[in-house]
Amino acid sequence: MIKPKSLIPAVFLLSFSFILAACANETSTDNGDDHSGREAAEISEDRIIYALNPVKLSQENTVYEFTITNESDREKELSFTTSQRYEYELRNKENELIQRFSDGKAFMQVLGNEELAPGDQLSYELKLPPLEIGEYTLTAYSVARGLSGNQVRVEFVIEDE
Repeated sequence: MIKPKSLIPAVFLLSFSFILAACANETSTDNGDDHSGREAAEISEDRIIYALNPVKLSQENTVYEFTITNESDREKELSFTTSQRYEYELRNKENELIQRFSDGKAFMQVLGNEELAPGDQLSYELKLPPLEIGEYTLTAYSVARGLSGNQVRVEFVIEDE
C-alpha cells in the first residue's frame, strides 16, 4: 500500500517540473492588474532552479518573488559570509542601473549556513522602488558560496495605470 506522505514529494516534483517547463523561456503572465508581468526560471548544472515570479506590478508597488529550489537528489549546504542572502539589480531599457539591492546597506558580518534538502525551496520577496512607466530588467542571484554566478533575469513593463 502506498502511504499518502510518500506521494507528496512525487506530486511536488511533477508539478514543479510542469511549471518550470512552462516558464523556462520567459512567458507572459496575467497578474490581474492589467500590467505586463513576466516570469522566468533558470536551472544550473547542479539542478538548482532559480526563478522570478511577479507578485505585484505597478508604478508605486512592484514586487517579485525570487525562489531557489533544489531539484537534485542531494542536500545542498549554502554557506554565507554575511547576513545577506541574495542580490538583485534593476536596470532600465537603456541598461542604466536603477537599483542594486546591497547599495547603501550594511550586512552583519556573521557566517551562516542553510541546508536545502532535495525538493526544498528558499523564497525571498524583492520589493522594488517606485518606477516610471517603461521597460525594465531584473536580475537576481544567491550570494551563497558555491551558488554565486547562477542567476535569473526577467524583463517586464510598467504601464500607465
